[in-house]
Amino acid sequence: MKYVMTQHSSPYSLILAEVMQSAGIRAFVGKLSMDISSRPSYVEASAEHSLFAATSFVEKCRSLVSHLPAHRRLIEPVITPRFVPTCSDDLLERLGKLSETESLRIQSHLAEAHDQVEWVRQERGVEDIEVFHRVCLTLFRPQHTGSEHIHSINF
Repeated sequence: MKYVMTQHSSPYSLILAEVMQSAGIRAFVGKLSMDISSRPSYVEASAEHSLFAATSFVEKCRSLVSHLPAHRRLIEPVITPRFVPTCSDDLLERLGKLSETESLRIQSHLAEAHDQVEWVRQERGVEDIEVFHRVCLTLFRPQHTGSEHIHSINF
């Protein structure tokens, strides 16, 4: 199972990880990272702050199961950029490096609504999957939680 908690719920993400481990449920648990284009109460102060919070979450999540033999470690932290419209290139690049250096899976969500898809194209000049690829967020075991927008369907 994949679980995602909001960026303000870091303690809750860890509680979720503890509950999943205690219940014997294998789970990928993530804390959302985002630093732009959202409500001020949702975004983190900067890419640096967001990266620090993600790194801290990964360390704490791993420490929950570090005392267990490998076959009993049921939870795994994952890098979770919300999606391209809410993450700066700087944050996405930093998360890509963290994923690579710490061998972390990635889960995110691709733009789905027409306005989101168009926003990504206008702001970044490419499709969002290309943005993820450019910052190395599709190289290591990607786990996307959303669906890619289907550009033309005729009913």
